[in-house]
Amino acid sequence: MIKKDDIFCLALSITLAILVLKDTTFELPKFFNYSAIGIAILLVMFKVAYFDVKTNIKSGILGIIFFIISAISCIKIGRGIGILLIPIFMIGAYQINFKKIVKTFLYTNTSIVVLVVTSFKIGIISEVVSNRNGILRHSFGFSWPTDFVSMIVYILLADLYLALIEKKRMLFREVLYILLAVFTYSYCNSRLGSFYIILLVPLSAYLYWWQIKQRKIKFEFVKKYFFIICTILSILIVFLYKNNPNNIFMYNLNDLSSNRLALTVDNLNLHGLTIWGQYIYNQADSSVSSWNFIDSVYWAFLIEYGVILFVLFECIYIKAIKRFISSRQNMLIIILMLLCLMAVFEIHFYALEYNIFLLSFFAKLPSES
Repeated sequence: MIKKDDIFCLALSITLAILVLKDTTFELPKFFNYSAIGIAILLVMFKVAYFDVKTNIKSGILGIIFFIISAISCIKIGRGIGILLIPIFMIGAYQINFKKIVKTFLYTNTSIVVLVVTSFKIGIISEVVSNRNGILRHSFGFSWPTDFVSMIVYILLADLYLALIEKKRMLFREVLYILLAVFTYSYCNSRLGSFYIILLVPLSAYLYWWQIKQRKIKFEFVKKYFFIICTILSILIVFLYKNNPNNIFMYNLNDLSSNRLALTVDNLNLHGLTIWGQYIYNQADSSVSSWNFIDSVYWAFLIEYGVILFVLFECIYIKAIKRFISSRQNMLIIILMLLCLMAVFEIHFYALEYNIFLLSFFAKLPSES
């Protein structure tokens, strides 16, 4: 008998593998990439058509609107179909066991990371080495050191979520977090990424205690609207820097964030906000004069992806959080809040190959009790 979970997880695994490999120095043929992702999309479409078409009318309408607006933004942006894969797999995740989804992500992405690092170490592929203030930054086969460290962060968060809902002890993981934080800071000089990893030490200990004690999260308003709160925070920070770049605090914050604030202000002045999306030149290499990127999800939405898609995604996020609150998905809510906060200075929140927690919005959630 055909099982919808197996179909979806196979499609997800194929897509994750291709997307992660595209963020490395592996040079796979474009025909192979498109063919593999095309097969995965067909599998998701089959799952939706066969299992969901008669049982998910309201969510289906919302999903179609989400897909259409994402398609418009994707065309306007003109850089691959990554942004379009998010609504496809969010819709496809309807009534799929989220625990299986997270395990698929964890096993697939960990395997690809091991493959990439091993391939680099034995000389099959190269790495990107950059210099920041005299410190060499290694990518270990990934396209950029930040991508490598961000992938580690999201893999650790997926593992932490599974460990929490299964009530596994945290000591081994906490030691691993410390070792990985030291390693990534020493060899990749990824300051924010390494900080997020070391932050998992107190966070995991506290959440484990919280889970055992069956505590409830208070301040429901903050939980529901934390994405909007972080949006306001991100906008406020950028405008404070824009209006007073020589302020000692804002100057140091821009320096600590590797010039992210200055680049966001430059893109805002050059391109302005967009309703449906627009093409933004992206070159994340500080060794060239054309270096340019937007490394904040909130500003990427406003300047590149489009305000319409941004507003729609916020509505979907709030709707999902309300469902999580009613079903007492406390660990999932806290992890999403952490990811929202990270997204102020991080672009991978809205990338399928990194943020697997986006698929929780329509998925079947396991009990945390």
